[in-house]
Amino acid sequence: MSKAKKTFLWMGIFVVVLAAAALGYSALSKNYSAEPAPSAGSSETREAAPDFTVLNEQGEEVTLSSYFGKPIILNFWATWCPNCREEMPDFQDIHELYGDRIHVLMINETDGARETQRKAREYIAEEGYTFPVLYDTTFEATEIYAPRYIPTTVFIDAEGNVVHRQEGAMPTEVLGKWMEELLK
Repeated sequence: MSKAKKTFLWMGIFVVVLAAAALGYSALSKNYSAEPAPSAGSSETREAAPDFTVLNEQGEEVTLSSYFGKPIILNFWATWCPNCREEMPDFQDIHELYGDRIHVLMINETDGARETQRKAREYIAEEGYTFPVLYDTTFEATEIYAPRYIPTTVFIDAEGNVVHRQEGAMPTEVLGKWMEELLK
């Protein structure tokens, strides 16, 4: 076999392997639970949501537990994350339609370099979002909830128990199902 044919063959194999890896990654990144867990009504089956302190939009410290009493949808995000940006309109819709019954808390992973409060505020203002944005400038919430990647969404019932955790992008219908589970 000539050198050119060998080179062409190896390039073809490389392209096939690269395509297979991309497809595998795509399939794994869309791994999610489409069905809410059955509502057992028992708090023993649910884990207490760990508390943390972050900054609100006015720069004041707030704790997660200060929001207990209504269900919470907690979303970890950053402006540089395309999947985070894609999900935000859904969270805005929930905030507008159900804000009196459920807290939508957007936890911005603010590292001060790649992600700053200014970048986050500008993005939120440009898009016209009105849900509460909380800034995790010390990474306390991030360390406690340890999202492997963002976006990560945590569903917490009114009593402060974690009902479900979703890592990665979440289709609108899945977000809706888990929100309905919280409101039961």
